[in-house]
Amino acid sequence: MKHAKGIPMPKKRDNSYGANYEELSSVKNLDGKVLMMHSVVVSERTVLDNLNWRMRMFESFRKKVENVAEDYTGGIDLNSIQINDPVILEMTEIEGDLKPEEPQVIVNFSATIPTPIGRKELN
Repeated sequence: MKHAKGIPMPKKRDNSYGANYEELSSVKNLDGKVLMMHSVVVSERTVLDNLNWRMRMFESFRKKVENVAEDYTGGIDLNSIQINDPVILEMTEIEGDLKPEEPQVIVNFSATIPTPIGRKELN
């Protein structure tokens, strides 16, 4: 086979080994504390079998909590930040499908960040 002259291109590969997931984050300021919640929808098999994915998601959440703490309090005190254990909830219905090909779960992460009382708000 004769190769054409030009820029060599990499071979196309199927990216079937990666975990597909959807995520949603929210931050709320409640009574002198900041509540950060992060939800991820992913296949049940990924959560149960993929230790690397679980570690990466938890570390990613921890870094997001540190960034939010920096934004809301002006500093990070890792001892005062309370990161709760992730909660796994089963999904019964996905966009009208009662039985998807692969069962999906919601993984909820949450953390509480105390804010200093009497802190002056900047305008």
